[in-house]
Formats: sequence, C-alpha cells, structure tokens
Amino acid sequence: MHDVGAILGDSDPTVGHGNGPAYRCDRIHTTLPRTSMVSHRVIHEEHPTSDHRPVVAEFEV
Repeated sequence: MHDVGAILGDSDPTVGHGNGPAYRCDRIHTTLPRTSMVSHRVIHEEHPTSDHRPVVAEFEV
C-alpha cells in the first residue's frame, strides 16, 4: 500500500487543529502505481464541524 499524500508531497496536517499540535493522521492508501496518481489534498473548511479534515485524491485509471 502506498500513501498517496506522501508520494505526491502533500504533508498538510489533517487532525489536531483545535486543541493541540496539528499532525497528519487521515490518509489515502492505494496499490495503484505512481503514474496513476493525479492529485491529493486536504480540504480546509471555513467553519469545520470536526477536528479532522477530509482528504481527497484523484487517480487516472
């Protein structure tokens, strides 16, 4: 399994934004090759309802 964010260089923190040091916890893993990975991002909401941030990845298959 490959961590898409790590491979594409996205190290944005996904948890800990409200009450401590933010760190990268939520991840997308895949067995697809690096050449199929198009993008990866953490969604930063203006008014989040959770301490976790959603993570989105796009693949070309």
